[in-house]
Amino acid sequence: MRLVPPGYVKPFVKRSKNEAADAEAITEAAQRPTMHFVAVKTEARQAQGKIDWLERELRTRARENEETARLMTIPGIGPVTAMALQAFAPPMESFRRVRDFSAWLGLVPRQHTTGGKPRLGGISKMGQRDLRRLLISGAMAVVGNAVRCDRNTDP
Repeated sequence: MRLVPPGYVKPFVKRSKNEAADAEAITEAAQRPTMHFVAVKTEARQAQGKIDWLERELRTRARENEETARLMTIPGIGPVTAMALQAFAPPMESFRRVRDFSAWLGLVPRQHTTGGKPRLGGISKMGQRDLRRLLISGAMAVVGNAVRCDRNTDP
């Protein structure tokens, strides 16, 4: 097995990003006589055991804490997101409504109001970037899972 660095494959992608185009680009790049390949790391070098231990430790501590355990009951929120919410977000009591928390995260559109007529712009993406990414990833996983379930139940 030989590993090709992604930066060396990028110039060979001809069209939109999908699995077939990526596979074609990887094949073409790997066939080049001057291509430099990445050495395969051993399991010890990849630190697989330490990562597993850290994940188990994170899950255990998240279950032990009442607030994070309650957060993990929400679909799309796992131990990492629950612990990050507890660590980085201010107390939820400080927000008057959900929209205020969304604004703090940077998930609501900008408002341009003139003459009493509100106009919504694009999402500002200002706010807590790490939490926003975790919450969006969790939401996308839930939505993707729901779509897959719907496809499997159709006659």
